[in-house]
Amino acid sequence: MVVRTNRKIRKQRGSRLCGKGDTKHHRGAGCHGGRGNAGSHKHKFTYFIKHEKDHFSKKHQSKMTAGLKTINIGTIDQSVNKLVEAGKAVQADGFFVVDANALGIGKVLGSGRVVNKIKLISENVSKKAAEKIISAKGQVVRESENKAPLEKPLAQEKA
Repeated sequence: MVVRTNRKIRKQRGSRLCGKGDTKHHRGAGCHGGRGNAGSHKHKFTYFIKHEKDHFSKKHQSKMTAGLKTINIGTIDQSVNKLVEAGKAVQADGFFVVDANALGIGKVLGSGRVVNKIKLISENVSKKAAEKIISAKGQVVRESENKAPLEKPLAQEKA
């Protein structure tokens, strides 16, 4: 096979721009402020706000957790005395009665220690949180049509 000796650049020698058009063209990315989204929070910010309005929005937020406020049972146990002083919880029959729904809490999670006897009223309680409350001689009341109140530990129900 014969090698092509007359390359296009040989023909373009002597012309100032070698077929690339204006002097602004055929430069690196430094000429236009970086490639892609570079500088979107710096020198290209106004461009992104004007032309790509949803660029900085939260697109991938889960529908399950959207707007669901959670709290750990250990945090409730630590602050139960402060809740009683503030009038957000009641102490009755040897229990600290905490209504998580009234406090605006969507779900109670199971991290932390439970020392006090707590009667928790909530629609969503994790299994671990319910086990910890019941093991500390407390009660979990689920305010929902489909869920009945838990009175015995979940570990015994499975057996």
